[in-house]
Amino acid sequence: MWTLLLVPSILIGVIAYYLYSFIFIAYDKHNFPTDGYFGPGAPKPDDETIYPFSINVSDAQIEDLKSRLRNSRVTHSDLEDTKAFEFGLSRKALDDFRNYWLNEYDWRVHEKKLNEFSHFKTQIEGIDLHFVHQEADKTKYKKVLTILLAHGWPGSVYEFSKIIPILVDPKANGIESDLAFNVVAPSTPNYGWSGPTHKTGMNTGAAARIFSKLMKRLNYSKYVVQGGDWGSYIVSNLGRLYPDNVIGVHLNMIRSLRRDVIFQQILCSIFPSLLKGEPLQNYTFMSTIKFYLLSGGYFHIQATEPDTLGVGLTDSPVGLLSWLMTIYYKGTDLRLMETPDYEEIFKKHGKDELFTAISIYWFNGNILNSVRTYKENVGNTELENLQRTYIPVPTAYAALELDAVPAVPKRVADIIGNIVQYSYVPDLGHFACLEGPKRMAKDIFKFAKLLTK
Repeated sequence: MWTLLLVPSILIGVIAYYLYSFIFIAYDKHNFPTDGYFGPGAPKPDDETIYPFSINVSDAQIEDLKSRLRNSRVTHSDLEDTKAFEFGLSRKALDDFRNYWLNEYDWRVHEKKLNEFSHFKTQIEGIDLHFVHQEADKTKYKKVLTILLAHGWPGSVYEFSKIIPILVDPKANGIESDLAFNVVAPSTPNYGWSGPTHKTGMNTGAAARIFSKLMKRLNYSKYVVQGGDWGSYIVSNLGRLYPDNVIGVHLNMIRSLRRDVIFQQILCSIFPSLLKGEPLQNYTFMSTIKFYLLSGGYFHIQATEPDTLGVGLTDSPVGLLSWLMTIYYKGTDLRLMETPDYEEIFKKHGKDELFTAISIYWFNGNILNSVRTYKENVGNTELENLQRTYIPVPTAYAALELDAVPAVPKRVADIIGNIVQYSYVPDLGHFACLEGPKRMAKDIFKFAKLLTK
């Protein structure tokens, strides 16, 4: 009889142990490469010169864009019994946006504004890396820290164009602070004015390594990092890989494939009482699943066949406009996809801001390169092991109410990293630094004060 009880007891014990290990055992090991090369041909030494750079789109490029817009081939009409964005960007919205880009938008105005920042380039791991570098006036502030800002997709350094002046000189922008920042904002390889990669492997771990080398080249040994979207993965990996250099990580998106994180998300959905006292009382893991199933079609195609999609977006400005504008609607507030007033988004973003963001992809011709980000970050074991490890440095998380990628409760975020500041930010969506730069800057300054106590 004892034998009959012993066998199932051992079996239950073994299953329980493996179940516990599967869910709860911490991840603390990774073997992410410490170097790489993404230039053409065989590896060769980088030219470590840092040289000034200015943006100068040729008249011929502008005329080519206008010619393509004038001669665009759009033949479909909206289905009569559909509503708003049910099938994607409506034909009426597309026609109006095309006409605006062709006849009203002036790239030169925004190019001039962009060139008011200090732009530079240098070569790292075979890539010509572009970055903005703005320094604070040390005579005006008791303390000056350094912060690296990392963008995501479909972003560029342009999404930081409104927050950089606030971080560099808060007093001049209505924020009382004894602290200011030197700002470094790189164009991630394959984006903006950075060069393309010629080898596979440009994922968020490799980008973190390249950005660390950039900061070392600029003689910054201690710095804060900030990011959203793919930028949040990049700066989280900076905190994991270089905790001796990164003094704090500020995120406006936080994600992890750790099994204990997923388990906690499911648990919070089943037992909402676990979230008592948290601002995200109505959190449910199903909201994340719903987003990827119903609104994440772009993610799936970009993670499987980025080049197939990218050819069309590179060749057709109207195609690019339709694809990216839809992403801006979703990211800003998913409810915008349900309203028949397609101009509603411009209550959140300046119209020219979105057309500038899209024009940057068009004139640099790198939308195909940028969408490869999704495939590069899926199914890489080295990267997955890295991103499952705990973020050991002090971390702040700004949970955005309207982010299409749903914010997570502090209870979940605490498993991912060393959360010392959790802020619930109402009425801001995925592109927070572009949409609410002052509110985001205040949250960053609040975090900086914690770090300097």
